[in-house]
Amino acid sequence: MGGRLALYIAVHYPDSVASLTLESASPGLADAVARQQRRQQDNALADRIERDGIVPFIDFWTQLSLWESQKQLS
Repeated sequence: MGGRLALYIAVHYPDSVASLTLESASPGLADAVARQQRRQQDNALADRIERDGIVPFIDFWTQLSLWESQKQLS
């Protein structure tokens, strides 16, 4: 949460950063079309959360395939 901001600061203000450790951060999507699609998807999701509320969002989010491996844990 904030890896891209930290990376931005390190790249654009290198004199302000003595060292930087990033864990599971990436610079983002390189392709402009993919970035625009992601932005649209994120905005649609934000609209859904505002419209339906947080509880339906949590129900939706926890059912994503992203979490399949976690369902195997005790």
